[in-house]
Amino acid sequence: MIPAGLRRHRGPRHYNATAELIEIDENLCRSELTAAQRSASVKRRAEIWMALHPEQVGKDFPPVAKHGHAQPKAFAAETADASGMTKRSINQHLARAEALGGDLEAITGTSLDIGVELDALSKLPEPERKGLIERASRTGSTTQKPFPYQRPYNEKGRS
Repeated sequence: MIPAGLRRHRGPRHYNATAELIEIDENLCRSELTAAQRSASVKRRAEIWMALHPEQVGKDFPPVAKHGHAQPKAFAAETADASGMTKRSINQHLARAEALGGDLEAITGTSLDIGVELDALSKLPEPERKGLIERASRTGSTTQKPFPYQRPYNEKGRS
């Protein structure tokens, strides 16, 4: 819920950013997002959060408040509270989004749109990654994670 006076006191830019944060948080709470969509949402939320809290970007705050004043929450902690996810998963999605950049949109809905595939793609050189993404979007059956070794079948169909 957006407080009624927020737009009047902080200006329309802050109101729009806060409204977008709320929308992203609602989407992150739902389970229908794919791994690529979740990573892109976390990245967008980080961009907005950094614009709203420039004084907190890159600073480490002590875990205990001094003199009775509450310490501000860092991005991952605040997002975890708002979305119901853990700080670890927030940081993991953010790292994936930063590594894959604009490729996330192309990955969405393909066979590569799961966490382990995104992690494997983020470690590949960009030309190779682009080729895999293109192939997955055409065929829908590309994987980058290693398969366990399977023994060849004999004539009777048993290994």
